[in-house]
Amino acid sequence: MDLLAKAWGWEMLLPYEGSVECWCNYLQQYYKENCSVIVEVTGSNLVDAAETCLKKENELVSLWDSKLKECTDDILPRNTFILSSLIQEFAGKVKRTGEGISDASTAALLCITKEANLICEVLSRGAKPMVYLIIQSTEIRMCTLSLMYHQLYGVAAAAAMVGIMKETDKICDWMSKNNKPFDPFDMDLDNDFELGRQVRFRTLHLMISILEKSPFSVPAAAGHKVVKEKSFSGNVPSNDENNITRAEAANTT
Repeated sequence: MDLLAKAWGWEMLLPYEGSVECWCNYLQQYYKENCSVIVEVTGSNLVDAAETCLKKENELVSLWDSKLKECTDDILPRNTFILSSLIQEFAGKVKRTGEGISDASTAALLCITKEANLICEVLSRGAKPMVYLIIQSTEIRMCTLSLMYHQLYGVAAAAAMVGIMKETDKICDWMSKNNKPFDPFDMDLDNDFELGRQVRFRTLHLMISILEKSPFSVPAAAGHKVVKEKSFSGNVPSNDENNITRAEAANTT
């Protein structure tokens, strides 16, 4: 672990590979080193995190609603309304009771909020609802919501959320500076963004792996397969194996 800290550091999450069990010690240490991210944003106040989440969900739903009038053939936004409704139901309950479900609840609310903000930033800059980044962000939101009900790997799940949040912040900062949608496959981006793309992609796999270990059936994990990434040119890998169809996208919400 000391060698890993010296070689990679604790600022960016190491791209996941292997098994959840093998990764647990690393994730627990990563969370210990980076849990201040949650404190800085929410002060570890679960109710504040829930209120912020509700406000951002309302903003996202409003933006989706306006986009639906422009893109009437797209399925993803309609299913996203369902996901947002489930998120608002949970956040509303937390706001009323002041109680979370697990240790990952505050991190989950913050992660969901940041992904909602990412989608808002991408859509408001003219991107279509079916672009890769929005589909991936929707998958992350879905898995994060499900992970709030998962007790066994709570710290590992929270670490995954923190790692993704950091990369999400970088993407949103880039869009604010450049005033255009972010393309994770743009070859002109700094290498840091390529590493960040790998972190988001592999950490989503980690989330699904944790969900698959749940003792009860979790829709987010059951039968779910994240799109593979082999081509790094263009918005979305274009070959048949990697392409995300509308039907597949609908199944992710």
